[in-house]
Order: sequence, then C-alpha cells, then structure tokens
Amino acid sequence: MSGASEDQIDAIVGAALKAMVESGVGHARVGAFASSFRDEVAGILGAKQAKPAEPDLLQMVTQAVRLAMADSAPGASARKSQTAERIHVYVGGKRTSVTLLAEGLRKLDEAAGGRKAAKAIIQELAASAPADADNRSAWIQERMLAFAGTKTDGRSARH
Repeated sequence: MSGASEDQIDAIVGAALKAMVESGVGHARVGAFASSFRDEVAGILGAKQAKPAEPDLLQMVTQAVRLAMADSAPGASARKSQTAERIHVYVGGKRTSVTLLAEGLRKLDEAAGGRKAAKAIIQELAASAPADADNRSAWIQERMLAFAGTKTDGRSARH
C-alpha cells in the first residue's frame, strides 16, 4: 500500500478505536475489532490487502492437549508451577482462579501491551465462558491464544 493509504487507514481505525474505548467497550472486543476493521477500511479505500496469516491450529491444539494432560497427570502440581500460572478472576460475582500456560500468558502480554491489559482480557474471557464449559481454564487458554495470535501475526496496530 502507498504511504498515504496507510496513514488514512491508521487515522480511520484510530478514530474508531478511540470512540469504542471512550464508550466503555471491553478490551477483548476492542482488540478483535481492531484486527478486523483495518482490513475493511483498506478494502473501502481500495488499498491492496495482504492475505492474513492462518492461525497455527496444530500449535493451538498441542497447547490445549498439554494443558489438559498437565491437569490430570500424577504429580501435575509440581510441573504446573513451572509451566503454568494461576490467574484470579471473578465469575458470577465470585472470585475464582484459572490456570494458564506461562508461554500463552507471555504471548498475550506482548499482544495486549502488558500484564494489566492481558489480565483484563482474561477477566473478560472468564466472564464470557459458558457455564457448561468442562474446563474453564482450557476454554480461556484457547481463546487467549487465538487473540494473541491475531495480534502477533502482522496485523497488529502500528505505534
């Protein structure tokens, strides 16, 4: 894309994001909007779009399986302290915790711009998890990795 088109896209997306943040929309929704709206604006302006990178489904499934196996394996608590982190969240007004892979948390921290923003995203995911989810931690981990993947695959906002 030409420089002027990039500046136009950044200005339009930035204005939309600012309006969303000022209206009180949650972090996860703002992030999802940012990654998809930029492509829409580029299409409207007629700017050539790069093909979005496909998520690495094998990596996502592998991490989910590792998390599930770590939860059920004998001696899991000793290994879990090295490879996972417990994050406290509120679900239905009650404090609880979820256990998430440390590597996934690191990726989310990078994508969100810091641990405080990452924890806010995790809180939103925990609040939106279905009540019948067998393993809330795995459910959150999967969506957290998908969010972090969309923010680190080259479509993240410019600074």
